[in-house]
Amino acid sequence: MTTDTTAVHALADRFVAVLEHGDEAELAQLYHPDLRFTIRTAGATYDRDAALRNFRTMWPHLHDVEVEVVDRQITELGFLSQQVLRATIADGTRLSVPMCMIFQLRDGRIVRIDEYFDAAAVGPLAALLPAA
Repeated sequence: MTTDTTAVHALADRFVAVLEHGDEAELAQLYHPDLRFTIRTAGATYDRDAALRNFRTMWPHLHDVEVEVVDRQITELGFLSQQVLRATIADGTRLSVPMCMIFQLRDGRIVRIDEYFDAAAVGPLAALLPAA
């Protein structure tokens, strides 16, 4: 598969903007109906609806969200993004979460995400979320 690097970079930039602005409607546009989102750190895989539900549950707890893209590599199937998510939670704790995300694209949308992050870095946020 030949990758249109300009289109892939544009989609990747839209994904970062979604995280920074908490825009669930835009995220829904980026996610392919067949999305599989695997959080490798937790060993959990979600379909599109569950991934959007997780976003809707978590993002209201985050303020002043910034995403620093450390490196991005275009691949044959999509792209890899090494990034640091920074945000403040309600008690004033500032989180800094290094992560690596592997994206596969289909039909110009995200069809698969494999996410790796430092679980200890999200501990203060996890304590705020309801049990699954």
